[in-house]
Amino acid sequence: MKTDEFYAFTAPIVQTESIKSSTRTPRFSSLPLIIMVVVLVTGCGFYWKKISAASSDLSQIEDIFQSKDQDISQLRNPIYDLVISPFGSALLYRDHQGKVFQQNLVTEKESLGSVTDLFPGKSCEGMKISPVENKLVATFSTGELCLQDLDSMKEPILLLEPSTRIIESMAFSPDGRLLAAAMDVGTVLVWDTQTLQTVSIIRGKNTTAFSVLFDTSSSLLISFENGLERWVFRESNNAERPLRKKRDWRINQSIAREMVVTSDGRYLLTSSFDSKLTCWDLETQQVKWEQRASLPCVRSVEISRDEKTFVCHADANTITVRDMETGEPEVWLMDQDMGTGTGARFSLDGNLLYTTSSDGLVRIWTIPGQSLIGTIVTTSL
Repeated sequence: MKTDEFYAFTAPIVQTESIKSSTRTPRFSSLPLIIMVVVLVTGCGFYWKKISAASSDLSQIEDIFQSKDQDISQLRNPIYDLVISPFGSALLYRDHQGKVFQQNLVTEKESLGSVTDLFPGKSCEGMKISPVENKLVATFSTGELCLQDLDSMKEPILLLEPSTRIIESMAFSPDGRLLAAAMDVGTVLVWDTQTLQTVSIIRGKNTTAFSVLFDTSSSLLISFENGLERWVFRESNNAERPLRKKRDWRINQSIAREMVVTSDGRYLLTSSFDSKLTCWDLETQQVKWEQRASLPCVRSVEISRDEKTFVCHADANTITVRDMETGEPEVWLMDQDMGTGTGARFSLDGNLLYTTSSDGLVRIWTIPGQSLIGTIVTTSL
């Protein structure tokens, strides 16, 4: 559990209790000194009870929070960053120790092929796969950023040298040509995946770039600490800067932890650290709807292939299928042993949903039947 997530969850209660306590000031009259002392003692006792009650409430909230979002060190081996290759032939996932595995699929159900450890001896902290070819970008605990060709399996190409930087998010453009990486120092770098050259640099001022997402092949959404921005790229004749960049618009919103966009680039779904799910109309930059999930922060959001619904992990042991038009829950996929959800991906035909969770299993759900049909015991268990 992240400290900032817990305090964001409990801060409103702390402030409420402080306000209530501060409004209760003892009243004094022209009574003898002994009565004043009695009043003071009584008032202090009452105030102390309020503090104790507030402390007890916070303790209960912390217990509830921890039961929904347990420390990963106490769990078996959670699986993160579940991705499916562009042609549907393999699942890729990483565990909390940083090992990345490629699980070949013989079919899109329980039949499995061989498993490959992609980065032996390295601790991966995040990864994304190109939507059009078998290229994987991964960041490591050393601050490195590498591009791996999964077809040739040659030595990974180093895009960023080791550093103390933290890479918060990565994204490929829909056509696979561009790759963006957001960093804790507020810088966003953009590469051309063919030439492997840095083609654009966007710098935020005294802020962290938490998440990046291409809504079209030539525009990039960046969730900064102080708002959401859209940057548009144009071809340039300058050899040193092949792409010209221009900020298209900026809107104030809470920090987006996860972002996903519809295939036509019209609607954007975001999940924030304060548990809000928001649908934005990118043409008008207006909120279409907003809902609140049960968990303090939703770890994954995935739009269905027909774009009529989306899935998110809204509570422990539960995956919620919601309506794209309203954000309202429609279907609950539940397994009492699943724990906290960490990722979800649809199969290429849209009939199956693969999910990962804190118990270290990959679950396979059938969307038409709304039921669990199988599990994959990952190599990392």
